Amino acid sequence: MQPIQFFQLASQQAQWLSVRQSVISTNVANADTPGFKAKDIVPFTEYLDAATSRGSDTVSLASTNPMHFADASQQTMNIRQVDDKSGKISASGNNVGLAQEMIKANEARQDYDLNTGLVKALNKMMLMVVRR
Repeated sequence: MQPIQFFQLASQQAQWLSVRQSVISTNVANADTPGFKAKDIVPFTEYLDAATSRGSDTVSLASTNPMHFADASQQTMNIRQVDDKSGKISASGNNVGLAQEMIKANEARQDYDLNTGLVKALNKMMLMVVRR
């Protein structure tokens, strides 16, 4: 069993949260776009499982067309279309629910706050040990 690298794990989660917030903001920006389908990224646990099963620290993005471009920060994340569970698809074929997207954005912010709080606490503990 290898040791858990907390700072590396926290960094990966912060990057994942950044990409998730970017995807959520894209969904909100396209809430009135006809035919737009909401997207989300795989949960962080699935992202980590995929990375560890390959024996690497990153997960590569699967591309459906070689002409597609991706943001540099999204290269290692798996973005997918969201299955519409509410059955609410507008007449234009758009399935973005603004209330659901705001809930996701708030969850991402709370997770980021928790992540940074844990990193700060661990950093303080490490500095206390070094000072003694």
